[in-house]
Amino acid sequence: MLNIFSIIGYTLLLISLVLIAFDVLRYKKAAGQVIGWGCHNGEDGPAYGPRVRYRTELGMTREFQTCLYYKGRPGPTGGEIPVRYNPTIPWLHGVNRWTHRWLPPILIGVVGGLFVWFGSL
Repeated sequence: MLNIFSIIGYTLLLISLVLIAFDVLRYKKAAGQVIGWGCHNGEDGPAYGPRVRYRTELGMTREFQTCLYYKGRPGPTGGEIPVRYNPTIPWLHGVNRWTHRWLPPILIGVVGGLFVWFGSL
């Protein structure tokens, strides 16, 4: 018999699968190039984040400032960095990192699994 915990758990598992499917079906990969560094002045002093340029599969060039900031001196420009982007929604792009891609659906799925387990007790 389903109780409220099982229903919440199965809903979270479904959300996790939808997020994974959305990522796999919608996002494309590209090789980006670091073209400069942006500075963010925080409480601990300046931090630097790369400005990235990449080319879509349709040949359009896009640029964005990452939200990945590093302490210390900025690195060299011209380096390659993996990018993922959504071709239908131009402002959905970012550095292709495991934590951005897979961590949210995995955490939602684990919480959903715990709810299902707790609901089965």
